[in-house]
Amino acid sequence: MSKEKESEKGIMKEKKKMGPVMTTVIASVLLLLACIIVGVGALANWIPSGGGKLPYGLLASIAIYGNAFIGDFSSKWSFGVLLVDAVVLVLFIVCTVKLIRKKQPKLIYCAFAASLGIAYLPFLGILAYRLMATGHAEVGAMWIIVISFLLDLAGILLMVIASLAAIKAKKEAEAELVVHEEALSEDQIRVIVREEIENYEAAKPVVKTLTKEDVNNLPPLDTIKVLAFNDNGQKYLKQIKKDVKIASNFSQYPKAYAQMELKTTYTYVSYLPENIAKKIIEQETKGAIKI
Repeated sequence: MSKEKESEKGIMKEKKKMGPVMTTVIASVLLLLACIIVGVGALANWIPSGGGKLPYGLLASIAIYGNAFIGDFSSKWSFGVLLVDAVVLVLFIVCTVKLIRKKQPKLIYCAFAASLGIAYLPFLGILAYRLMATGHAEVGAMWIIVISFLLDLAGILLMVIASLAAIKAKKEAEAELVVHEEALSEDQIRVIVREEIENYEAAKPVVKTLTKEDVNNLPPLDTIKVLAFNDNGQKYLKQIKKDVKIASNFSQYPKAYAQMELKTTYTYVSYLPENIAKKIIEQETKGAIKI
């Protein structure tokens, strides 16, 4: 049963990973179709190509869009194009830096594709405006521009959704990993210790941090150290606290005995990797747990 559950969890994780990937693929196709449909419309002559000296059509709109980058501001669209593209460029750089810092370099593609999609919108505006201003806004041409706009907008939104989904999936995976690593039961600790010692090829001698002399020199113990308790145990502790000292956390335990327990723990974890040893030591020094 445990293997089946593990396989089901593995399938679920793969589905979560595929979600952002599939969304990114669909978004890429939509952005590509947004451009292709206009190109096909021009080839089929549904949208005038605007070749030669025609002040409208596809080629004329491309020229107006491109002139903004060579300092030709004869068109009122030039400043708008520069403003939009400058904002897009700044946002792309900021997103790229943040994604690199968050160790999500794969999402830079999403940011780049979404930026191109946004930069494409002013071109559609120029194309639609030039066709209407010159009286060539035929129904077929305008429908192609509207469909291209919707495809482009959908592609941009899906790219953003894919990026957010990928970031969320990574955070959930990291949080799940932390939850699994935070708590180690006593049985798990014993299994880890046994496996580490068995697999330790060149076992070093156990660190001799606790000796018989240390135990013999301990003072009389007048304190009860509580490891865990339930509601009944809590009531009982309240009854006996007038007669005996109760240590509910490590700092309340007599110093000599606290040091002895730490020495025992250090010896116990001396064969383990540092990260696991630290967790075990932290658990040893935590307060009592209510169960």
